[in-house]
Amino acid sequence: MTKKVNTPETDVVVNAKGKLEVLFEKYGKALLWALVVVAIGVGGYLVYKSFKDSEEQERISKSEVAARDVLLGEADAMALADNSEFEGTDAVNFANYLAAARCLQDGDLDAAEKYINKFANFNNGGLGAMVNAMAYGIRGDIAVERGNNELAITEFNNALAASDDMHTFVYFNEKLGRLYINMGNNEAAVKCFEAIVEKYPELEDAGTYYGLPLNYDKYIW
Repeated sequence: MTKKVNTPETDVVVNAKGKLEVLFEKYGKALLWALVVVAIGVGGYLVYKSFKDSEEQERISKSEVAARDVLLGEADAMALADNSEFEGTDAVNFANYLAAARCLQDGDLDAAEKYINKFANFNNGGLGAMVNAMAYGIRGDIAVERGNNELAITEFNNALAASDDMHTFVYFNEKLGRLYINMGNNEAAVKCFEAIVEKYPELEDAGTYYGLPLNYDKYIW
């Protein structure tokens, strides 16, 4: 008959098992209730979290509908931007950009600055990156209106760095070029127009783009 040999490892297991048995014999009922209470607590938290997640999703969905109404012209961007119910949502963030653009168009620089300072860059690329670029553009336009051309140059360059889309690339190089011309820096202006022609040669002297005339031949020599 093979004799069972206890090793230090098996002794530890045996001792631990024995202690657990004594523990459950002495406190089994109390431990069981403690486990039940913990289980109920965890379950309750998960139910609450699920409810809160559902509640948050409903809030986000409502904010997205409100943003759609703004884009369709059925609601005011500033009203959505100031709506505390949807605070922290992408819809309100987008509304901050739209409200700033509207205020800038109306000549209200203080209001435009207030809203654009509340805007936070979107993390996703594509359209989000384009909106980020346009937001930098608004900051640049405000700076131009206030006579701070150096800040405007910085913001327009930020716009170019924010998005590699053709539309923003052409638009902000155009704006930079024209700003440099107004500042008397034709050399810097030419570099902006050359950048467009080099990247998109089909646009050279192509009429207009975003309302800006593309007569690069008179700037590039």
